[in-house]
Amino acid sequence: MTKDARLNAFCSTEVLDCFQSIVHESEIWKPDPYDVESIHSHAREVFERLLNQIKDERAGTGKIWLLKGESGAGKTHLMRVFRNRLHETGYGYFSYMQMTSAESNYPRYILRQTLDSLEKPYVDDPTGSVTGLMRLSRALVEERRAVSRQEQQKLCEAEMGIDEVIEFVDKLAYQLVNLEEYKKVDRDLLRALLFLQRDEVEFKSNVMKYLRCEDISERDRQWIGMMPALTADDDPQRLLQGLGCLIWALDAGVLVLCLDQ
Repeated sequence: MTKDARLNAFCSTEVLDCFQSIVHESEIWKPDPYDVESIHSHAREVFERLLNQIKDERAGTGKIWLLKGESGAGKTHLMRVFRNRLHETGYGYFSYMQMTSAESNYPRYILRQTLDSLEKPYVDDPTGSVTGLMRLSRALVEERRAVSRQEQQKLCEAEMGIDEVIEFVDKLAYQLVNLEEYKKVDRDLLRALLFLQRDEVEFKSNVMKYLRCEDISERDRQWIGMMPALTADDDPQRLLQGLGCLIWALDAGVLVLCLDQ
């Protein structure tokens, strides 16, 4: 009796990941070579329609979508599809997190997970050099209506003391908020992302503390121009809204938050 070739493939130990039933969190950030677009095609169409509605309306209003399904139905797989679609097209930024009851401040949890997501490679890049956060930062210094090529090069490459960097970042942030699209964006958020263009580890570590709404010592705050630490209970929600506002200002980009159960 001849065995079915499909059964042979299913029982093979050579490509075990092809038939695994669970999508792990680490796999969310990688392209799926085994994805079949006809599976859950309606959900894919709805996601595409929601993206287009948000981008076309330019009204700043968000959308909430509840995706229901039994365990193993493919909900997390679809989130992987959504992430790949969002980043392949460059339409926006993606955040993934597991639902939890262990958090007393859910906005802080969502902010933390969103920043963790933004520190993942934006596209499938073996070096991991272009994260979502660095892509956001780079988009600001490539905004030619406010930042010239010479100014971009100076910020990224020139040897400057800390005070000179701070003064120059302030100048660029003011130039950005003078554009109509950025008038509603928090200037300190712009400054924080501009600091990321510097290669010094002190800038990045203190910017991340600021973005995560963690307490920052006065000495460390000197690296980010004495911007106040965001430690109030409502600061995480406000910073999340600020990130969404900034992403929207960048060519009507979309911030997608996926909460998985």
